[in-house]
Amino acid sequence: MAKIGYDRGRRRRARRVCTAFVLCALFALCGCAPKGGTVKYTESEAVKEANAYISAHKAEVNDLYRGNYHLNPEVGWMNDPNGFIYFKGQYHLFYQNDPFHTENILAGWSHAVSDDLVTWKQLGAAIRPDHDYDADGCWSGSAIEKDGRLYILYTGHYMRNGVRLETQNLAWSDDGIVFHKYEGNPVIGPDLVPEGTSTEDFRDPYVWKHGDTYYLLAGTMETGYAKVLLFKSKDLFHWEYANTFLRRAGAGFCWECPNLIPLGDTDLFVVSPVDYPHAEHAFHNYNSTVYALGEVLYGSGKMSAGAFREVDYGIDFYAPQLMKRSEKEALMIGWLNMWGRSYPTSELGHGWVGTISLPRIVTVENGVMHQRPIEALENYFGEPVKVRDTLRGSKNYENFRGGASFSR
Repeated sequence: MAKIGYDRGRRRRARRVCTAFVLCALFALCGCAPKGGTVKYTESEAVKEANAYISAHKAEVNDLYRGNYHLNPEVGWMNDPNGFIYFKGQYHLFYQNDPFHTENILAGWSHAVSDDLVTWKQLGAAIRPDHDYDADGCWSGSAIEKDGRLYILYTGHYMRNGVRLETQNLAWSDDGIVFHKYEGNPVIGPDLVPEGTSTEDFRDPYVWKHGDTYYLLAGTMETGYAKVLLFKSKDLFHWEYANTFLRRAGAGFCWECPNLIPLGDTDLFVVSPVDYPHAEHAFHNYNSTVYALGEVLYGSGKMSAGAFREVDYGIDFYAPQLMKRSEKEALMIGWLNMWGRSYPTSELGHGWVGTISLPRIVTVENGVMHQRPIEALENYFGEPVKVRDTLRGSKNYENFRGGASFSR
């Protein structure tokens, strides 16, 4: 998850490692993994408060610029998509949301579901900051199903009295709606971070399973390098550091929102670097999104990857999440805003900010990532109109109109 107002000089100072270890000890609460079977959990007080606020204020939101096909927040601020997964017959998409503000002051995860990835049903807040380890934000992460249960891994952000710490945390749900945070959080704290690596910029866990082992990528940095770390686990609860998965100089000062998807005989790595160097016609966002193709070397915990290429040349596409669709296809969805922009719906007092892209189908062909719109969009097209004419001045044509074919 990206953040507003980077202070790059402060980020490059020596890490407060000793303080971080003290905080980790404070955060290490006793807890056990859940037993098998279905357990019903109740919403936390913080989630209840957020959902009550959403219910009370969503009718006040000005819909003038809201999308018919693009997902927007019900109320307040939206940024990164999180936890993109198909679970119990529906697509689930979580997203960073601060319903109380139209800027990212205290973000948690809100939640929507869809049958076709075009029409979404909002389900309200899923997790909110309510523990020491996530007191200042439940930041971006991913989801995975295990034994019929939906697990999410997310970054807990803590900032108090000049001390900042980011840790990786676990929650789960049996119904995919109400989540229970693991009593033993954080599952990955500063004690698992190698020396010299930032614990202030250490976030956005992406989880997948290979063989009988779960793997997790987290974006981070060290002096002069941006990188992602690889961790592994047999049960999602107990993790160990595996290696520095990928690390490069001159590729931004911190990497965010890593993704790893095997497609056919290649592995696709997608990441969002902060301050990637501009090229002639590329990387002109301060925060870019890039991909590389290669091979994950599970024995060593590294990736052999080629050169980075830009995922999207537009000015507003960041922090995408990918989920596997088939052996040769993935789905990708991203945030259609960008840090450092002005947000008209906030300035105009419309009560909401943020847009999620339409999902794209991703394939790899001849060493290049290809993207195309999902097929379900065709179900929303109107009847085709064909006109053969020479246009001089202005004309009206029968049955031809712009705009969306339906309203929410």
